[in-house]
Amino acid sequence: MRTDSLSPSRLLLLAVVAMVGLNLRPFLAAIGPLATSIRETTGLDYQSMSLFTLVPMLLMGVCAFAGPLLQRFVGARRAVIGALIVLALGCALRLFTSNGVDLIGTAALCGLGVAVVQAVFPGIIKEHFPGRVPVVMGLYSSMLMGGGALGAQLAPLVANATGSWNAGLGWLAVHSRCREPGHGRRERCR
Repeated sequence: MRTDSLSPSRLLLLAVVAMVGLNLRPFLAAIGPLATSIRETTGLDYQSMSLFTLVPMLLMGVCAFAGPLLQRFVGARRAVIGALIVLALGCALRLFTSNGVDLIGTAALCGLGVAVVQAVFPGIIKEHFPGRVPVVMGLYSSMLMGGGALGAQLAPLVANATGSWNAGLGWLAVHSRCREPGHGRRERCR
């Protein structure tokens, strides 16, 4: 990158890109390793379990077209922050949900949050890194994959440590909440 690209504000923005990308896949990847426990507790069959990924993916596809409207009417920053809050809420509700239908509802909430971020965030990257879009999008994409790996690895560890698959899914709320971008400052986990 050019030397002007390495300013503290640019580095902070790159960190935000990485953290946002890191938070968009764990809620999906955490389901697989915990599927047996979830099925035993909720009584969901395999077809119903598929809704944990199908519903969010459908929302991501439908909301992909809403990006320009959201940017125009809400603003990109507000849309992303709001969407990350929805994602964190969906994950937090998983701590208290043992009913299959409600759990699928949390997948919809998480999927909606991710769908909005994915619809708007590439525009933010293009705006703030016009000369480095491929590199920054590469960082964002690699963080998406890393977040999926993180969710798949940590969810069963948390579930085993706590004895609760709900905690294995719910820890993601803390993870998502700690990564929300602030208004030019670092947000701390509460």
